[in-house]
Amino acid sequence: MSEVTKQVLCGACNIEVEQRTDPNGQVMAVCPRCGNSDTLENAIREATEYFADKLTREALGPLERMPSSNFVKVTVTHSPQRSFRFIVNQ
Repeated sequence: MSEVTKQVLCGACNIEVEQRTDPNGQVMAVCPRCGNSDTLENAIREATEYFADKLTREALGPLERMPSSNFVKVTVTHSPQRSFRFIVNQ
């Protein structure tokens, strides 16, 4: 089985975050442009949530374009649009 690797990006700058270790030994994800940062664990979790949200919205896209008729009414309800501090590359 092949492994797919995605880069964690800053959600604001859309550039790859750097891994740095803080004085307490905690590994951090830090945007080199804007300074957006969090623990690497939290950044990966948020980027994973972003990816799941993106896939869900893309999967529901065809249903949104499906025309309604007298027999079938299609209604797609999305969760509110979120902003993510960390995302994955496309």
